[in-house]
Amino acid sequence: MTSELPQDHLYIRFLNLVAAIRSIPPFSTLDATEEQLLNRLAIVWHRGEKISVADVMRNEPEVSRTTTYRRLIGLKSKGMIDFVDDIHDKRVKNVIPTANATAYLEKMRDCISQIAGHAHAG
Repeated sequence: MTSELPQDHLYIRFLNLVAAIRSIPPFSTLDATEEQLLNRLAIVWHRGEKISVADVMRNEPEVSRTTTYRRLIGLKSKGMIDFVDDIHDKRVKNVIPTANATAYLEKMRDCISQIAGHAHAG
């Protein structure tokens, strides 16, 4: 017994928009785990907070620190984040968004806005 959703269902439209965004380079190179980590970082950045590489590694308890570091390096190599020295302690590397990360987050925001506009119109 299958139930089909109408093609104009808002969630389906949202999924289609997100899939379109995910197909655009450099976003198309992100895997699901990297995308989730980027989203968690975006929450911190949105609050105006700094987050160090060590903080990220500590805040991912379900995975080893080595794996988390590899994921950060993956995001860095894909041009989504960068590491900068902390102004108070040069040993500390803070994780910051790049222009690519900002563009990705803006496209996702626009996607949500577009769906929200359809929800209010219909």
